[in-house]
Amino acid sequence: RNEKAGRFVMLPHRLLESAAYASLDLVGRALLQEMVMIFNSRNNGSIYLSVRDAAARLGLADFHTVQRGFADVQDRGFIALAKDAHFAVKAADTSRARCWRLAWEA
Repeated sequence: RNEKAGRFVMLPHRLLESAAYASLDLVGRALLQEMVMIFNSRNNGSIYLSVRDAAARLGLADFHTVQRGFADVQDRGFIALAKDAHFAVKAADTSRARCWRLAWEA
Protein backbone atom coordinates (compact mmCIF):
# COMPACT_ATOMS: atom_id res chain seq x y z
CA ARG A 1 0.00 0.00 0.00
CA ASN A 2 1.04 3.51 -0.69
CA GLU A 3 0.71 5.33 2.64
CA LYS A 4 1.28 8.69 0.91
CA ALA A 5 -2.05 8.35 -0.88
CA GLY A 6 -3.99 8.62 2.39
CA ARG A 7 -7.53 7.48 3.08
CA PHE A 8 -10.38 7.95 0.66
CA VAL A 9 -14.16 7.53 0.53
CA MET A 10 -15.51 4.94 -1.86
CA LEU A 11 -19.16 4.87 -2.92
CA PRO A 12 -20.15 2.10 -5.34
CA HIS A 13 -21.54 3.17 -8.72
CA ARG A 14 -24.58 0.95 -8.20
CA LEU A 15 -25.36 3.07 -5.14
CA LEU A 16 -24.74 6.42 -6.85
CA GLU A 17 -26.80 5.44 -9.90
CA SER A 18 -29.77 4.14 -7.91
CA ALA A 19 -33.16 5.83 -7.84
CA ALA A 20 -32.97 5.86 -4.03
CA TYR A 21 -29.74 7.90 -4.09
CA ALA A 22 -31.12 10.25 -6.73
CA SER A 23 -34.11 10.93 -4.48
CA LEU A 24 -31.93 12.12 -1.57
CA ASP A 25 -31.57 15.85 -1.04
CA LEU A 26 -28.13 17.40 -0.56
CA VAL A 27 -28.25 16.99 3.23
CA GLY A 28 -28.96 13.26 2.88
CA ARG A 29 -26.14 12.84 0.38
CA ALA A 30 -23.69 14.79 2.54
CA LEU A 31 -24.73 12.86 5.65
CA LEU A 32 -24.19 9.56 3.86
CA GLN A 33 -20.73 10.72 2.79
CA GLU A 34 -19.87 11.70 6.38
CA MET A 35 -20.93 8.26 7.60
CA VAL A 36 -18.77 6.58 4.95
CA MET A 37 -15.86 8.77 6.10
CA ILE A 38 -16.28 7.37 9.64
CA PHE A 39 -16.43 3.81 8.28
CA ASN A 40 -12.99 2.16 8.25
CA SER A 41 -13.87 -1.31 6.85
CA ARG A 42 -13.80 -2.82 10.37
CA ASN A 43 -16.40 -0.76 12.24
CA ASN A 44 -19.62 -1.41 10.34
CA GLY A 45 -22.33 -1.61 12.95
CA SER A 46 -20.25 0.64 15.21
CA ILE A 47 -20.56 3.94 13.38
CA TYR A 48 -21.52 6.35 16.15
CA LEU A 49 -22.96 9.63 14.89
CA SER A 50 -25.42 11.82 16.75
CA VAL A 51 -27.64 14.48 15.21
CA ARG A 52 -25.63 17.17 16.99
CA ASP A 53 -22.28 15.82 15.74
CA ALA A 54 -23.64 15.35 12.23
CA ALA A 55 -24.90 18.94 12.21
CA ALA A 56 -21.45 20.17 13.25
CA ARG A 57 -19.72 18.04 10.59
CA LEU A 58 -22.11 19.37 7.92
CA GLY A 59 -21.92 22.97 9.11
CA LEU A 60 -25.66 23.13 9.81
CA ALA A 61 -27.39 24.82 12.73
CA ASP A 62 -30.85 23.30 12.21
CA PHE A 63 -31.05 19.93 13.95
CA HIS A 64 -34.44 19.21 12.34
CA THR A 65 -32.83 19.28 8.90
CA VAL A 66 -30.21 16.77 10.05
CA GLN A 67 -32.86 14.55 11.69
CA ARG A 68 -34.77 14.53 8.41
CA GLY A 69 -31.53 13.65 6.61
CA PHE A 70 -31.00 10.64 8.89
CA ALA A 71 -34.60 9.54 8.34
CA ASP A 72 -34.31 9.89 4.56
CA VAL A 73 -31.04 7.96 4.33
CA GLN A 74 -32.43 5.24 6.59
CA ASP A 75 -35.81 5.05 4.77
CA ARG A 76 -34.04 4.56 1.46
CA GLY A 77 -32.09 1.61 2.88
CA PHE A 78 -28.55 3.01 2.88
CA ILE A 79 -28.09 2.80 6.65
CA ALA A 80 -29.61 0.74 9.43
CA LEU A 81 -29.78 1.45 13.12
CA ALA A 82 -27.45 -0.97 14.93
CA LYS A 83 -28.04 0.36 18.45
CA ASP A 84 -30.35 3.12 19.61
CA ALA A 85 -29.12 6.07 21.68
CA HIS A 86 -28.82 5.60 25.42
CA PHE A 87 -28.19 8.61 27.64
CA ALA A 88 -29.77 7.47 30.90
CA VAL A 89 -26.39 6.98 32.56
CA LYS A 90 -23.63 9.51 31.91
CA ALA A 91 -20.71 7.10 31.72
CA ALA A 92 -18.38 6.33 28.84
CA ASP A 93 -19.48 2.70 28.45
CA THR A 94 -23.23 3.29 28.53
CA SER A 95 -23.83 6.84 27.32
CA ARG A 96 -23.83 6.60 23.55
CA ALA A 97 -25.14 8.25 20.44
CA ARG A 98 -27.03 6.15 17.93
CA CYS A 99 -24.91 3.49 16.31
CA TRP A 100 -25.31 2.90 12.57
CA ARG A 101 -24.46 0.28 9.97
CA LEU A 102 -23.90 0.86 6.24
CA ALA A 103 -26.40 -1.46 4.57
CA TRP A 104 -24.30 -2.32 1.52
CA GLU A 105 -21.21 -3.31 3.54
CA ALA A 106 -20.75 -6.73 5.16
